[in-house]
Amino acid sequence: MPYSYHNNHNNHNHYNHYNYYNLTTITTITTFTFFPLFLHAIISPFQMISFNGLSVMFGGQYLFRDISFLVNPKDKIGLVGRNGAGKSTLLKILMGQQSYDEGQVVTPPGVRLGYLPQQMVVTDNKTLFEEAASAFEEINTLEKEIVELTRIIESATDTDSDEYLDDLGQLAEKSERFHLLDDGDRDQKIEEVITGLGFKRRDFSRPTREFSGGWRMRIEMAKILLRSPDVFLLDEPTNHLDIDSIQWLEEFLKNYHGAVVLISHDRAFLDTVTVRTVEISLDDCMITVCLIQNM
Repeated sequence: MPYSYHNNHNNHNHYNHYNYYNLTTITTITTFTFFPLFLHAIISPFQMISFNGLSVMFGGQYLFRDISFLVNPKDKIGLVGRNGAGKSTLLKILMGQQSYDEGQVVTPPGVRLGYLPQQMVVTDNKTLFEEAASAFEEINTLEKEIVELTRIIESATDTDSDEYLDDLGQLAEKSERFHLLDDGDRDQKIEEVITGLGFKRRDFSRPTREFSGGWRMRIEMAKILLRSPDVFLLDEPTNHLDIDSIQWLEEFLKNYHGAVVLISHDRAFLDTVTVRTVEISLDDCMITVCLIQNM
């Protein structure tokens, strides 16, 4: 399974090509060049997602076969290949929406995935701001549960009971989860994201049903970005964006604390956001490692 090694010197259209390396060698280089493995556990809730010898067949023929690569914390990976090569299929497999014929996909427990498919079902019964705020539903629920558990614990009279100890454990668990997910002013984050994606302040109170399909897709993207998952899985995220919104999204993803796996036909967008490229052909997988040097 071939790899190629590239160096990109602030020019997104030209690369210096190095020799091919085997799978084991390049995985080691990638791990320690971009982010030391021993730091993963410190700043990220997951170690890595792995595709091991993955194969998918369609109509008796391989769509792709024997694909193996890792998604590490903070990775920025672009999936490229011809239409129909299986790029979207890989994301669906990772989301558990599609089966595969051979190999293994390992996703550590508790990893939060934020998936943007090319087509989504959008809702029409809220305002723009209210719909964007629904991204924080889990945080809001946790907050209410923490308040209720705190009230129960403070009013308890038998502090040696199993029920009391169970409430303490739940409070600790939910508080840890809450602080992991909630990292700032939610209203401010909503405003930053939806204006970054091209909405005006005057749009905040408009019902979502008034927006066209492309703008409603931006609303769904905003919700995914606001959830701050461990890994973004984005399938053609620039399809409905204008230039200003694309530039904003580039900066958002490039500086995101988690991992990003994206599909895009916009080569400049890929070059700006990603540092590794998985190129899928019809019968094999070629992993391309790109070192981007900002001048």
